[in-house]
Amino acid sequence: MYSATRRLLESQVSTAEQRVRSQRRELARTIGSTYYELLLSYQRAALLRRQDSLYRRAARAARIRYQTGETNRLEQVSAEARSRELQNRLALTRTGILVQRQQLGTLLNLGQPVTIDTAAALVAPLAPTDTAGLSVGSNPTLALLEQEAEVSRRQTRVEQLRRLPDVRVGYFNQTINKERGFQVAQAGVALPLLGGVQKGRIQAARIGEQTAAAQLQYATAQLAGQLRGMRQQLAQARTSLTYYEQTALPQARLILDTAEKSFRAGDIEYVEYVVNTEPAWQIRLAYLDQVRQYNELVLMLQALTGPDL
Repeated sequence: MYSATRRLLESQVSTAEQRVRSQRRELARTIGSTYYELLLSYQRAALLRRQDSLYRRAARAARIRYQTGETNRLEQVSAEARSRELQNRLALTRTGILVQRQQLGTLLNLGQPVTIDTAAALVAPLAPTDTAGLSVGSNPTLALLEQEAEVSRRQTRVEQLRRLPDVRVGYFNQTINKERGFQVAQAGVALPLLGGVQKGRIQAARIGEQTAAAQLQYATAQLAGQLRGMRQQLAQARTSLTYYEQTALPQARLILDTAEKSFRAGDIEYVEYVVNTEPAWQIRLAYLDQVRQYNELVLMLQALTGPDL
């Protein structure tokens, strides 16, 4: 029984270690998610600054045209309102960046906001080992449930051994008034009297063992289904990123360049310039949103099947 109890305690230690492993994996995912969110926020701020710079120039041109009588008051007011709106959005984005820097510093236990390389790659890397498959070695949740099942099995074994007789043997010698030789030996067998109580404990332990095994089986099936769905979503997100990088973003650059040249040449007015360039800015923002979705899928997949950090 003592040997079985020792193995039970060792299993409980392993269970605690698996919980730490699971928490470490979740912390790594949270840190990665916060990092890429911060990186994308910097890119959104840069995009807003670029947009604001172009619209500021257009607003100055609209103001000059109004002063010279080449256009009406509506164009000037629209240009100023648009510029102020962009400045407000940029200010909100900068505030969000400060908050995210502080959050990342807290997660890294630095006690201060973090400074990152804003020119780093936006898209999270995905190695073949990150999608190798679902196993106890790659998934801490399954490892934890398997360890809990092992604890339940060993708990059942301990309860079963407690029903056995307890054989005890003892010996001691004693000196009384400087006279030696008083020796005593004893032996005995202890039998459990309340057998029904112990039988109930064994039955409860077996039920716990069956429950742990069922939870492991259910979690394995559930995580396998989740993994299949995530792989499909990841493939779709990768296809969407390829579309943006190869088709949509070059078209957005062409729209901006053409509209700016037409506005400078006087072929279109400010309102037309804003209307014509708005799709290009929406494409660029949509690309950043798609990158965010892809990165979240990559990080979730790494947390599900990737190696420990």
